[in-house]
Amino acid sequence: MNNEGHVRSRRGTMLASLAAILAALMLGSTGWPLMAAQTRTGRCNVLQDQLSDQLKTHSGSSRSAAAATMGAKAKKLCAGGKQAQGLRAYAKALQLLGVQPIDPK
Repeated sequence: MNNEGHVRSRRGTMLASLAAILAALMLGSTGWPLMAAQTRTGRCNVLQDQLSDQLKTHSGSSRSAAAATMGAKAKKLCAGGKQAQGLRAYAKALQLLGVQPIDPK
């Protein structure tokens, strides 16, 4: 009987530990999409600033109007929660000007 009580106690401890680990994993995993969204939002801001600077530098060029239009579209996408699409649009706008988008580390 004493051995049976010990097994139950150990099993209960193991189940409680497993439940705590699973809860921590579930809570921890919910933070990743939020971190990714913050990173993308920050990247949108960086590319928006880069495009703004490059439009000043390349004003009057044949592609500056198209790049500005694409930049406005990118800004709307980023503000509307579609950061991945906005980032692609910023990259295309910068490439129209012959500029490599900044790649944050």
